[in-house]
Amino acid sequence: MTMVTEPAAVSRTSPWYADWQHQAHVGHFDFRSRLDGRNLVRNFEAFNDVRILTERVPRHARGTLVEIGCATGEFARYLRLRYPGLTYVGLDISEPSIARGRVKYPWAQFHVCQPDHPLRESLRQCGLVESPEFLYTKDVVLHQVRPHPVQRQTQDQRRHDRDFIRF
Repeated sequence: MTMVTEPAAVSRTSPWYADWQHQAHVGHFDFRSRLDGRNLVRNFEAFNDVRILTERVPRHARGTLVEIGCATGEFARYLRLRYPGLTYVGLDISEPSIARGRVKYPWAQFHVCQPDHPLRESLRQCGLVESPEFLYTKDVVLHQVRPHPVQRQTQDQRRHDRDFIRF
């Protein structure tokens, strides 16, 4: 996942990813923006991945959480409500989704990246020289043309970094 500055660069990677560059993609993944804080927390915590996070990460935790496949960044809002000590960084291949996240949450970091580049390279290009304390990804592997390399990268990242947790 490498940083890009233009949406066309992402769609050139594979026709499979072209749909992520349409505004309809943004609308589909921005449904949580209409929820108030209480219902947003309830919605996220109804899923097992977020339950695992709440079991493993104390509310007073400090550090950086990187979300791979952040779409429009609603998880940033959830984290700010529940984990105010965490810094949020969102990565996605969708330029329109990243643009929407930046407008909604200017206090968070959002970066467009390439789906077929190494995770470590994308993290470095986002200015994360040291590995973040937490890595969060949900359903991203399922959307890959080649899912196994993506899964291996997140596992390899965890092996290299003692405090690196993948949810």
